[in-house]
Amino acid sequence: KKKKKHNTTIAMKLFLYLTVVTVFVITLYSYNVNGNCISLFPPFVPLPTTTFKADEMPACCWYNRNTCCGLRERMYDLTNIASQILDLSQRGLNDQCYLAFSNLLCFWCDPNTNNFLSVDDDVESLDGTAIMYLCPKMCDELFYKCFDDFDLLASNDNFDNSTTFCESIILDNFHQDDDDIFPLVRFSVTDRNDAFCFEGADDEDIEQFGGICLPKPAPEDEGNDDGQKIVFPPEDSANIIVYSPLLIILALALNIFFYT
Repeated sequence: KKKKKHNTTIAMKLFLYLTVVTVFVITLYSYNVNGNCISLFPPFVPLPTTTFKADEMPACCWYNRNTCCGLRERMYDLTNIASQILDLSQRGLNDQCYLAFSNLLCFWCDPNTNNFLSVDDDVESLDGTAIMYLCPKMCDELFYKCFDDFDLLASNDNFDNSTTFCESIILDNFHQDDDDIFPLVRFSVTDRNDAFCFEGADDEDIEQFGGICLPKPAPEDEGNDDGQKIVFPPEDSANIIVYSPLLIILALALNIFFYT
């Protein structure tokens, strides 16, 4: 009798175990099929998008109808992103540069973050670093639209090209703190424009939310030029640009001297 009871207990435990495993597998499969959003925490399975009212989002509300900045109608804390955009609005950037950077800062809210973000599977805390793959088209737009405002954004202007500029953007200490749900990020510009890089929203879509979640920018002649720098290009890259022609001329001169 005891043996029969023991076997029944084992069978019940086995049934419960298989039930839990089945539910877990079905859940994972469901997320992998339908999820467009990168997960910020282990087990890092893709998550579904959600929807909010535009005036409920303190930042990036041009993604309100379909966004990765929340889960099951619960919004992530967007306070730090809102503070970043507010900071930029007060610097006196030209309008196109301000829109381009606001666009970039909202990449977490894009409805397809699973396509262009990589979060380290080994990261189990908020100290991890994500990689964001940026489309070259958007990188070029950032570079050329902000070309006249480098002094308001960058620690120096040693940019070989647009890729150097975009991959030198570091937001670690730019209105981010230990309570921020989003991990630190590094930008990597891809070789081509496709579905697996961030291309941002259209300017027209962003502009219509001015005054809702997009602060009105300060006039260019009234901006604060003491804002924290967020672009940190290599200190010596400009030397390559400046002195390379001189080296070429010197090499030609030496060639003529010794071989003529």
